[in-house]
Amino acid sequence: MSEYPSDWEITNLGNLATIKASNVDKKTKQGQKEISLCNYMDVFKNPVVSSTLAFMRSTASEKEISEFSLFKGDVLLTKDSEVPEEIGIPSVVTEDIPNLVCGYHLYMLRADRSRINPEYLCWALRSNSSRQYFYQMANGSTRFGLNLKHVEESPIAVPPLPEQKKIAEILSGIDTAIEILCARLSKVIESRKVVTGDLLANGIGHTSFCDSEIGRIPTKWELTTGNEVLELGGGVSPSAIQFRHNGDTLYMKVDDFNNPQNSEYIKTTKLSYDIIDNPSAKPYTKGTIVIAKRGAAIEKNRVRIFETETYVDTNLMTIRSTHYLPKFLAAYLRHLNLSNLADMTSIPQINNFHLQRLRLPIPAMSEQAEICMSIDSLSFLEEKYRAKVQKLVLLKSSLSSDLLSGRKRVSV
Repeated sequence: MSEYPSDWEITNLGNLATIKASNVDKKTKQGQKEISLCNYMDVFKNPVVSSTLAFMRSTASEKEISEFSLFKGDVLLTKDSEVPEEIGIPSVVTEDIPNLVCGYHLYMLRADRSRINPEYLCWALRSNSSRQYFYQMANGSTRFGLNLKHVEESPIAVPPLPEQKKIAEILSGIDTAIEILCARLSKVIESRKVVTGDLLANGIGHTSFCDSEIGRIPTKWELTTGNEVLELGGGVSPSAIQFRHNGDTLYMKVDDFNNPQNSEYIKTTKLSYDIIDNPSAKPYTKGTIVIAKRGAAIEKNRVRIFETETYVDTNLMTIRSTHYLPKFLAAYLRHLNLSNLADMTSIPQINNFHLQRLRLPIPAMSEQAEICMSIDSLSFLEEKYRAKVQKLVLLKSSLSSDLLSGRKRVSV
């Protein structure tokens, strides 16, 4: 381990806690006592174990209950997994929960509280040094695991107890703030979906409606087909293009389209492919909508809009129309859900026919603009919350690294 402050102790985990591997399985057996079972995924998905979790109901023997009942302050550690990155993930029990027992595939750690604070221990086990250690110690080929000896020998940096408590309080406080923001973000996302669906179905300010092939729509809206109003296009294979360095033309591959860092709601980002103009290729202008023809992007309902003139590869489909504002049409396609349009074979696929046969409403351009403004306001709020969450996540990462290494000290 790297250099730590002189008043910190560097010792092995086995000197700080009693460590046991649970053997309590999920099977319900007659004659045994009914329990709540804390399983692998309860620990893997949650940094804290509390009564808010929906624990599995099972049974255990008196001996198992005696050995593996969980209490406030116990720390749990994932023991094995199909990938080494999922081994050694910790969670701390934050309250006494009646009849809660540690399940199979987990280590149960009971800290010596005269030496280490349980909440701090959990954070220490999440540190970069601990994650790297567990990754290196993971053994296996198709399934990986940590043996007890390696867990006991895991090195832990131990500051004075008051500092441990303060570090845990600071980092847990950030986690709580992230959890609150994520809950608010979820509500904003759900609200945006509901309001967007209402706007795209009912428009703004209409009092007269009629039944149509696609359901009730405002009487003033026209109804048409994709074949009449959509201009569909494709791309060019990379093999038909001569690539060069230092160019300024953009070329979008399906991998770039699928990049989750590209905005999922309104825009695409500029991409870094440079090409020489080719007679068989044509760029698509700003405002062109693009979707994937096949694969996970269809199931994830990804619809993007070009910010600038861009070429695309043959795995992508472009959509333009003089009857729609690009933002409105993109929002409407998301509302329809691409997976509902696709041939759901082993790999979802969309072709021109799926879009040509669509029945589409056409609001007036001015109303489309109003609807887009309303959707944009909700999207702005969503992105605002996403940015706040990301900012706190980055703060937690930076601060935990500094606090758990002693590079930054806390006053107690």
